[in-house]
Amino acid sequence: YYKVDYSPGTDISRYKNIPVPTSYMAINSNYDFVGGYEHDSQAGLLHVANHHVSPGKKQWTWGHSDFGQAWDRNLTDEDGPYIELMTGMFTDNQPDFTWLMPNEEKHFTQYFLPYRELGVLKNATKDILVALDSAEGKVNLKIYVTGEQKDLDIRLTYGDDVLFSAIASIVPEEVYSREITANIQDENKLLLTISSASGKELIRYEPATNKLNNIPQAAKPALLPEDVENTEQLFLTGQHLEQYRHATYSPVPYYEEALRRDPKDIRNNNALGLWHLRRGQFAKSEAYFRKAIETSTQRNPNPYDGECYYNLGLALKYLGRDKEAYGYFYKATWSVAWKDAGYFSVAQLDLINSDYELAVEHSQSSIDRNAKNSKAYVLQSAAYRKLQKPVPAIVIASESVKQDPFNLGALYELVCAHRGLGEEEKAEQYLTDLISLSRNEAQNFIEYALDYAAAGLFTEAYNLLKHAVKGDATYPMVYYYLGYFQYKLGNKEQALA
Repeated sequence: YYKVDYSPGTDISRYKNIPVPTSYMAINSNYDFVGGYEHDSQAGLLHVANHHVSPGKKQWTWGHSDFGQAWDRNLTDEDGPYIELMTGMFTDNQPDFTWLMPNEEKHFTQYFLPYRELGVLKNATKDILVALDSAEGKVNLKIYVTGEQKDLDIRLTYGDDVLFSAIASIVPEEVYSREITANIQDENKLLLTISSASGKELIRYEPATNKLNNIPQAAKPALLPEDVENTEQLFLTGQHLEQYRHATYSPVPYYEEALRRDPKDIRNNNALGLWHLRRGQFAKSEAYFRKAIETSTQRNPNPYDGECYYNLGLALKYLGRDKEAYGYFYKATWSVAWKDAGYFSVAQLDLINSDYELAVEHSQSSIDRNAKNSKAYVLQSAAYRKLQKPVPAIVIASESVKQDPFNLGALYELVCAHRGLGEEEKAEQYLTDLISLSRNEAQNFIEYALDYAAAGLFTEAYNLLKHAVKGDATYPMVYYYLGYFQYKLGNKEQALA
């Protein structure tokens, strides 16, 4: 890499062995931790997370050569070189991505913590860290805890032989350290377990389970569309280029080549429709979605997947054909994968049509399918307000804020509902919280105002966005949208102002 050969078995955990700027990924690790250790100061930083959702483990450095040292001088810190530790949730390395579907929330928990004196760790949880090394007839065991651990059952075996067994209470202020005399010929026979007083295993280290997992194949450049084997590979190539936002390759020729070979292909029609939809070319996108639906309903009038119906509903809504859009959104709800998104979009149109009771019903259907759809709670709270029912509006908005304290839309619903009850002091408190959480960033206000606008609630959109002027009076898009909302409310003179 950069003309440096690491193949002889270079120990890349040591900074001195990395002369050039380099990234390293730990691929397919079965452990829940990654960290770095500074041997001179005998201190380290650790990241702990479930490796099933946090597979990404990366180290990066400028390297210790002249180039790296020049960057050390350029950086603001004055304590010498540094190593970047990067972790990935739902991705195993920096350039790879995963999907986030409409209204989906991905949830994860991760811990960052310091540790000391252990050297290179062998296993770790958020509560217990262990190091185990053998050399010259000795086995060195070290244990560090992040909180007081009482009556731990520590057991180290070598095959059928018990090398060490003890009951110990350990506190963070002290590293538990033991040197055990043992002639270890095969480290794979070692097994360290630490259990609670009740017998529950808290952590183990078993070298025999360590193995070299398969290394992913290196990425290959896309073939020219005409050279791709079949329409499926053309779709997958185009999808990949879209997801990775490739700088020089466009996905369109791949979708178009697929449709040249098979004009009725469902996935490529849907993909090309989405390409035009995202660029505001709604009329163009409509034709592709209709073609995809035509093919998917040739054998079954109720297809396996409802995505094409949902996408067509979006295109029609943007074209101002709400009545048609309503039917296609509803049809999308027949597919469980699109149920929450479909009902959410139906509820938006209910609000536009002033069908507030239906908006309550349909937003609840969206919530029933996806309880983490924060926007659906806002829609339902707004619908209750429009029905002159501020109390259930407050209940729904409060439930959403409890789930997601940063849901600014739900906070604004609490402002509006409490004002509707004449409780101005409570309304002002929620407004203060909203402004604080928004950090007075204009774009935060714009995003939530546009959510209101998408449901035809232009008064709420305008009133919410007015608060952005106080925080960032120079942001031009604030005034653009304020004018747009006034125009939609029929106030053309104010819109022009």
